Amino acid sequence: MSMPNMMNIGHIFLTESACLEYLIDQGVLTIPTFCDTCGEEGMGHPKLKLYQCTKKHCRSKQSIFKGTFFSNSRIPCNKIMLAAYKFLNKDASSSIVRECGFTRPTAAAWLGFFRYIFF
Repeated sequence: MSMPNMMNIGHIFLTESACLEYLIDQGVLTIPTFCDTCGEEGMGHPKLKLYQCTKKHCRSKQSIFKGTFFSNSRIPCNKIMLAAYKFLNKDASSSIVRECGFTRPTAAAWLGFFRYIFF
């Protein structure tokens, strides 16, 4: 599988909502239809990045990032995707720090994680 051209996927790096839409369309993220807590049908809220159970007795919330490498990150998914794209294109870490707006320690942590999962 070859790397997609920046012209074809560049729009996903611009806003978090465009990135979320792309990740959902590609099947990377899924909106759960059933609550993990009570087993009843739930309702998704992709713009809020979570879903909430519709049953009044439960109302539990769950992130749509649960089980992905986006979970527990405060960095928007579009910036993580841009950093991953630049990493896979072998861009310098200083370029990733500058263009993604990461601090050096944050960039080092994400680049180490990318090395672990991609290679």
